[in-house]
Amino acid sequence: MRSGRALREAVDSLSAVAESAGYTSGFAFSKAFERHFGAPPGAYRRERRTV
Repeated sequence: MRSGRALREAVDSLSAVAESAGYTSGFAFSKAFERHFGAPPGAYRRERRTV
């Protein structure tokens, strides 16, 4: 998922990442992200931050 890389490498807000992934709702993005990666976007970003 491209959004995983965006959360690791970019400084964009969660809502900006969600919008760039095609979601109109941050909640929907968070739920889909957690299903795919096994962690909510914020936790994923904190644990895997490369910047």
